[in-house]
Amino acid sequence: MFSDGSGQRVVLEKFELYSTKAHYYLVGHDKAATAFRLLKLSRLEAELEASEDPCTYTKAECTALLRRIRDGNTRIGGLQSVCKVRSTASCCCLLRRAHTDSYHNPYVNIRLHRALVELVIDCAVS
Repeated sequence: MFSDGSGQRVVLEKFELYSTKAHYYLVGHDKAATAFRLLKLSRLEAELEASEDPCTYTKAECTALLRRIRDGNTRIGGLQSVCKVRSTASCCCLLRRAHTDSYHNPYVNIRLHRALVELVIDCAVS
């Protein structure tokens, strides 16, 4: 949940996870698909680094942003849609699985899981 520019509360209900070689992008939108938010997660480090874009986008703006990300990463594989989900818990599980594929240290996996839970919940609540 977050407040839009007018101070109204907006609940993110649907999410789509995208990936490039260097980052995951979690895009969430409200039920009417009128307000879009973006969370960027680094996939290069065992320590999870994330940054939430403070902007709220329209569908057209979000599509244009994803197109720019795709175009900027064309030489290294572009931007791929990983999955669509309807809950932050599902997002957390999918991000954890995707991110830990290359990390087999259980201690790192536990830390990543905890960080992902916090980040995904913060993104949905802020």
